[in-house]
Amino acid sequence: MRIAVISPFVDRRHGTERAVAELIERLAGNYHDQIDLYAQRVSDIDNLTPSDVPAVSSGGISWHPVGQFYGPQLLRFPGWLLLNRRARAQDSRSTGGPPDVIFSPGVNALDADVILVHAVFHRLAELDEARQARSARALHRKLYYAMLCSLEKRIYSDPRVSLAAVSKRTAGQLARYFGRPDATVIPNGVDSAHFSPAAIRPLREAARKSRCCGPEHIVLLLVGNDWRSKGLHVVLGALARAAGLPLYLLVVGQDDEAPFRAEASRLGLGKRLEFCAPR
Repeated sequence: MRIAVISPFVDRRHGTERAVAELIERLAGNYHDQIDLYAQRVSDIDNLTPSDVPAVSSGGISWHPVGQFYGPQLLRFPGWLLLNRRARAQDSRSTGGPPDVIFSPGVNALDADVILVHAVFHRLAELDEARQARSARALHRKLYYAMLCSLEKRIYSDPRVSLAAVSKRTAGQLARYFGRPDATVIPNGVDSAHFSPAAIRPLREAARKSRCCGPEHIVLLLVGNDWRSKGLHVVLGALARAAGLPLYLLVVGQDDEAPFRAEASRLGLGKRLEFCAPR
């Protein structure tokens, strides 16, 4: 089967993009599908070949680089939709026809056949509205979310599009916002050889020392963006209520730290909370 995969970038340093990387590697390697990957940036993908190399019958991953517009994300994302559609149309003419399936993680293509939903921007927009921040950055984010919500409404409400969700929570949001109770739940898998007690044990002591955590500490790690959606404010409240326990929280991701730092200060968490840069 020939599958066109549409994602602005694919790597192993971000959640959704890592899931896409591992998915297409398995489709090509285990099921011998031909993957045509339309992306602006790609790294850390096994068996990746340039798009000008002829496809082989045993399957593989061909990267078709897509150009990009420059400027704020509010302009770059519509440009991405336009340019990946144009690139696929050009390839369709040269290869004699469209792919069997167009797959997208989220609203990256107006004509996708199958979409795997990791996050619902209707919900993120509601959470963002609660911030009531007043700045140029907040205004840009509000307009950007409004654009994505409009795309979600158009694409996800179409019964011809097959939807999958990474969790029951996300599937519930698809039913709530778009009247799509038919989404299939496909949780992300975990590499049990990499994420296992045996693999982690040799790294544990040095990692804890680098963060000034002793053996008596119970260390919580939150990795992700959109911290309000992830429930960071709930975790901070729990830390405050469990003041008698040696709990220590590390937060890794990209979001506005200021409101959470202010809340941690108000709750008197002190050095029990640390924000770390992704690495």
